[in-house]
Amino acid sequence: MKQAGLKSTELQFDELNDDYEKVDGGIRGHGSGDRFLYSNTEAKDFVYEADVKFNEKKGAASLVFRAQGKYSYVANLNGETGHVVVFKFGDPADLGPSQDVKVKDSNTYHLKVVAIGNHIVYYVDDQLVLNSADYTMSNGHWGQDDSLTEGKLGLLTWESDVTYSNIKYATITDDNSPQLNGIKLNAVDGGIDKDILFQKGQYVYIANVKHDTHAVKLDLDKNEGTTVTAYNEEGNQVDYSEGLPITKDMQTYTLKATNGSAEVVYRLRLHRCQKDETYYNEKWRGQFHYSIKDGWANDPNGMVYFKGEWHLFHQYYDGDKWGPMHWMHATSKDGIHWEEHPIAFYPDEYGTMYSGCAVIANHDTAPDIFKEGEEGLVFLITANGNNGNDDQKIIGAYSLDGKTFHKYEKGKVLIHWKEDSLNTSAFRDPKVFRYDNKWFMVVAGGPLRIYSSDDLVHWNQESAYKDCHTECPDLFPVVVRDENGKDTGEVKWVFSRGGRKYKIGDFKKVDGQYKFVPLSQYASENGEGMGDEKNDGIMNFGYDSYAAMTYYTGEFGSGNSYNKSVVDNVIAVNWMNTWEGGFCNSIPDKNGNSVFNGTFNLALKMGIKKTGDNYELTQTPIKEYDDLKEETKEYKDVKLTKKNTAFNDFRSSSYVINAHVDPKDSKEVTFKVRASDKEGTLVTYNFDTETLTIDRSSSGVIVNGDMNNVSHKVKKNKDGSVDLEIYVDRSSVEVFNNDYTVEGAMQIFPGFKSNGLQIYSDKNAIGNVKVTPLKSIWTNKQTLTKPNGIECDTDHIDGYVNQSYEVNTDLAPEDIKQDVVYEAVEGKDLIKIKQEGTKATITCLKKGKAKVRVYAKADPSYSKEITIDIKENNLKTNVNVFEPDEGKWYIDGDQYVGEYEDGESTLYSEYIRNKDFDYQVKANWKDTEEVSFIVKSQKKGKGGAWKVTIDDSGNIVVKDTKDNAVIANGKASVTRNDLVKISVRDHHLMIYINGKKAIDTKVSNDHFYANGYVGIGFNVGTLRISEYYVYETPDRIVLDADGIHPRVNASLDEIKKLLPKTVKLAGSDNLITEENVPVTWDVSKVNVKKPGTYIVVGKARQLTVSIKVYIKDARLEKVKISKAKAKKKSIKLSWKKIKNVKTYEVAYRKKGTKKWSYKKVSRTSLTIKKLKSRKTYEVKVRTVVGKQKGTFSSIKKVKVK
Repeated sequence: MKQAGLKSTELQFDELNDDYEKVDGGIRGHGSGDRFLYSNTEAKDFVYEADVKFNEKKGAASLVFRAQGKYSYVANLNGETGHVVVFKFGDPADLGPSQDVKVKDSNTYHLKVVAIGNHIVYYVDDQLVLNSADYTMSNGHWGQDDSLTEGKLGLLTWESDVTYSNIKYATITDDNSPQLNGIKLNAVDGGIDKDILFQKGQYVYIANVKHDTHAVKLDLDKNEGTTVTAYNEEGNQVDYSEGLPITKDMQTYTLKATNGSAEVVYRLRLHRCQKDETYYNEKWRGQFHYSIKDGWANDPNGMVYFKGEWHLFHQYYDGDKWGPMHWMHATSKDGIHWEEHPIAFYPDEYGTMYSGCAVIANHDTAPDIFKEGEEGLVFLITANGNNGNDDQKIIGAYSLDGKTFHKYEKGKVLIHWKEDSLNTSAFRDPKVFRYDNKWFMVVAGGPLRIYSSDDLVHWNQESAYKDCHTECPDLFPVVVRDENGKDTGEVKWVFSRGGRKYKIGDFKKVDGQYKFVPLSQYASENGEGMGDEKNDGIMNFGYDSYAAMTYYTGEFGSGNSYNKSVVDNVIAVNWMNTWEGGFCNSIPDKNGNSVFNGTFNLALKMGIKKTGDNYELTQTPIKEYDDLKEETKEYKDVKLTKKNTAFNDFRSSSYVINAHVDPKDSKEVTFKVRASDKEGTLVTYNFDTETLTIDRSSSGVIVNGDMNNVSHKVKKNKDGSVDLEIYVDRSSVEVFNNDYTVEGAMQIFPGFKSNGLQIYSDKNAIGNVKVTPLKSIWTNKQTLTKPNGIECDTDHIDGYVNQSYEVNTDLAPEDIKQDVVYEAVEGKDLIKIKQEGTKATITCLKKGKAKVRVYAKADPSYSKEITIDIKENNLKTNVNVFEPDEGKWYIDGDQYVGEYEDGESTLYSEYIRNKDFDYQVKANWKDTEEVSFIVKSQKKGKGGAWKVTIDDSGNIVVKDTKDNAVIANGKASVTRNDLVKISVRDHHLMIYINGKKAIDTKVSNDHFYANGYVGIGFNVGTLRISEYYVYETPDRIVLDADGIHPRVNASLDEIKKLLPKTVKLAGSDNLITEENVPVTWDVSKVNVKKPGTYIVVGKARQLTVSIKVYIKDARLEKVKISKAKAKKKSIKLSWKKIKNVKTYEVAYRKKGTKKWSYKKVSRTSLTIKKLKSRKTYEVKVRTVVGKQKGTFSSIKKVKVK
């Protein structure tokens, strides 16, 4: 422990200028504008403080420090507003966000600045108002050009009258500094998952602790005289030696280290990890793609092979979305299995740590950094920030062991964008390589520049390309091979535009300066060949591949003698994501994964293939992935019909497909990966257009619906076949063609049960397919014995009373016991749940809101909630199908309600094929500015349609949506709760508002549509519909029955009474257009005395309909039993005679039995014998006329004696 003492000294001003004078108790400063007063005291690290009194409540008082010529730092306080800020004078830059303190009636304040190295802390009345580089107090975009590390102390008065008193300073040395010399974390229970890498001069730290950690004790290395006090987020003091409590998933503790009047502030952000068993078992955790364990990751940085290890640094933030950038660090022995390490670089006083690179250097190649005999890593990093905005400059750092890291303070800012010839602030993402015994740097962010250096510290611009824009540039030489893979003896250079596009050319001296000169094949049409992307090659045609960087493995050599072992082993890694469409930051909101958001593409070896005079980049997965391969399943000569079942037995979420497909008579072949009944990602090759397409529109969770499909040209083989290699992982698909000149990568977020595979063509293609499961790279992944996830196929039901809805729930992993429980937690009396296994049927009983919780029985913490909004459906309509395009639409009682705040929403219904129809809607549009009626829409919002729009003034306009041409205009009196009827008769269009005709027009052939959909829409707000009918012009009469059966001997008048008095009319679509239409019948051809079936014709509205009338034979009339008398073991039965009937049939049975016994007689009586005593029997009688039989009489019951 170092010993110390901190002593304050009165600051002396030997000479006062005209703006300052000595007064009782101090020095008075006054005047307009900036009024400086400098002391003769030079200070490096110090505490500088003073009392200030505003003699007038206006203007500002400031402490000036580290003044060097026209530059200085100013700690400022505005006495009128309480506004405080620290800024750099002469090179305007606020060192952090401004704050406000309470304006005091006394107008007196105490100002104090603590400055140690680059770090500055500013207090007003002991209130911390600035802690430089503390991004927990800001958005992180704060920085400066070269920092001022020593200079004069002074005062600054602006537009004010201020008295300064008790002006003191104290020198801070290594012995009395409040800076800590070390911080060690010790977990109480649990453990430290990701430790901090302590660096003196760094004041914010991030650590991850195990899920079951209850507290973290701190072991602090501090100077004698230094005291440290810890505070939680609520400002309450905590004993750090006993442990900082871990009470939630992320919390920040503040450590105030004080020595005398000097105080510095540390922030410690502690993240509680998920349970160990959940990591690397997550359903969207790639199993052979590296990803950050917790938090956010983007661009790969600092990629280098050093001392037997691959080093991958990358952009990092400890949240699930982009934030102030750090550099995270991971190492690997083989380039695919990775070990995470603590954060290597944090934001500092120059800004947040944007992208950069690493190289291997020694004293000879970096003499200002390494001593004689030393070798290590040198990092070139973009520091970003100034006044809360982007401001980019390149700083340096180094490491001797690849484990501990140091900012290169001596060099300060190596290159600032203002020093660049293009003078644009987009100056980031440096990539450095060694060639021709010099260091070269490509840097962009906007236009490309190339710099050179002899020592990695002092840089000179070689060339600039103002028209060639990119981020994350890279430039590297690659060995050229011919079509057969033979080395041609050539080496060409590849310029990568962030891993998206590329040019091939030469890197050489032109007019004494090094330049990249593209081959004519890749030359842009502007910028002397280095401008637009028109002739660029495409590195990845998928959305999810960006910010590619190659590993530094050694010097490239020179143009005369390339280092073939280096240039023939160039390996690149991309960030598997995209900024386009806000995709990357939208992922957690869409898929709910807040644990990690940062995965990297496959590591690819770069090559160049030469065919004739044509050069193409090749990108081949490194051979180390072969070590992950398990047993291959081979499918030979499979006929890839649409319904083939060849791959039904395959289930996996991580594998590679190698496929050779002969199209035969097929136009395309499709690989449906991560497939289930509802989900699947489609990789399709079209043989006619030679186009390869990846479609993730049904892959599961959709992040951005406008980014679901990508396509690229892929040449088929000379024999017409195609070869594809497809890497499928839990959250990604990467596709390569046969020579690796084409690659496409897409992220996907399927359900964990979507593990099937289907390969099919549109006809009869023949496939030879190898499918190889790949082992996980996560060697520390635990085997699950309990669920680690739950999926429910819905989280909300818009239900209606007396209707039922099925819900299914699955647990992850798929092979775990699928034991779930459904329970109503709200509105229990509104619903009924019937569960069968993992499925439940929810029946809505009453109107209201209910909630169902479904959870894993083995671990109820895995649960989902289903909200149920139950309404009554009393809508008046004859339409069965409704389909909205945008917004929320639901039935509530007798109204169909549409709600949308982002533009137009349309509710489509029937497709009308009839050229004549009526469309009638009762629309309440008081909560939207206008209502639109869609007539004959060709493709539900696409293509042409007649669109009838009515505004709140009753103005009506009819347009053809195909070309926006006006078809007709009109005017009507509207209440905004109106009955609108649209009648279409071929070209004739009539519009009625509340029964009054508003438009009557003939539509020209240019705008005529024979058929199409109808619908109703609105633009922002709410629309309510209480009636919705579509009536096609009737062309048929609808009857509820096809015939009538009058009684025997019925008269014509009786028959007429049995015929329907009214009928329904319907169109060709069978929709009822009108009910209760009177009908007249012609019964003249019916002969009531002659049995038979007669066709009776009716007429209604000029339409005709027929119905059958069945006249029965009078002899088949129902028999009436006149007597049924019980006798001993018999029944004497008699009945009334039917005219002209000779034969009758009697049926009887014992009561309670099913079988009847029958007897035929030629008289009107019968004694039924041999019955059982004291038993009740049932009897009945009917007539028999030839083969016809009449209607049985009513049953009589008789108890036998």
